Amino acid sequence: MNAKQRIARIKELADKATPGPWWQDANGPSKVHHGNACDRVVTCHYDYDGTRLLMNGAANAAFIAAAREDVPWLLARLAKAEELLSYYTGSRDVREFLEGDE
Repeated sequence: MNAKQRIARIKELADKATPGPWWQDANGPSKVHHGNACDRVVTCHYDYDGTRLLMNGAANAAFIAAAREDVPWLLARLAKAEELLSYYTGSRDVREFLEGDE
């Protein structure tokens, strides 16, 4: 998969995801919710051996919650950067970047 295909896949995933904002539950930090109600859980996963968390569920949940708004923002910034770079297509490096070579 080249860069253009990967960006298109990321955009498609972001567009199909549950609308944001998403937020991390302060009482159950491994849970990510959307909307205004705690019963709207987007994800909740962690491993527990009876005494401690085996994965960093809180950090994962924080990342997931932030990604819902950060990914579309990053895609928009990337599109703008590609638009600006398109004015400099005489450069081989710029042409390769815009064509999606990795």
